Amino acid sequence: NNSTSTPSATIATSSSNHPHIRLTYAGGTPCTAPPTAGAAISNATGSVCQLTSVTLNISGNSTGSGQTYKWQSAAAIGGPYADITTESISPVTTVNPTTTTYYRAVVTCSGQSDNTTPIEVQVNPGLPAGTYTINSAVATGGSNFQTFAAAIAAMNCGIQGAVVFNVNAASGPYNEQVVIPQIINASAVNTITFNGNGRTIQAVPVSATRALLKLDGADSVSINNLRLVS
Repeated sequence: NNSTSTPSATIATSSSNHPHIRLTYAGGTPCTAPPTAGAAISNATGSVCQLTSVTLNISGNSTGSGQTYKWQSAAAIGGPYADITTESISPVTTVNPTTTTYYRAVVTCSGQSDNTTPIEVQVNPGLPAGTYTINSAVATGGSNFQTFAAAIAAMNCGIQGAVVFNVNAASGPYNEQVVIPQIINASAVNTITFNGNGRTIQAVPVSATRALLKLDGADSVSINNLRLVS
């Protein structure tokens, strides 16, 4: 309330009522036409996986009451751009891109508009379908992965189709604990196959993660002819 007396250091009784709080908005300075749009920005750092939530905002723009913002997207920086939101008094919006996309905001004041400098949100579509190798004697690159962990990391953003990993028959042993999480787009059609060719995975598991090979939510995974030594 509006009392200026010092409250007690202890509370003798309690109540189920909550305080009433009122926030009063006094209006603000009107926007200036034509507005300065500034530049589009995002919270994405580097490329993101498909359908990752990305927050878009703008910087270097003019402000003022009555100013509105509408977001557009395009496959190329030069457009054509299509609306993805309606006009809003807030410049912030959230998108979930499936492919690499350019975004810009249309800033409007008193019927006059300006477009922000576009921003590119790069999307990692996931590991392409195909056959790959796992070979401990060859560095990760191209279609080869030096470790099982590197192969699994390549699927962090999912797979685009069925993938097969053939372990080199002269490689290893592989000194690692293997954890395969849920893989985006894995299915009965988009399968993940590890052909071990009799090679060995060995490790000394710690108490917190005892599994030598763990399917942690993974589906549609086949592991063939792989030797596990704990």
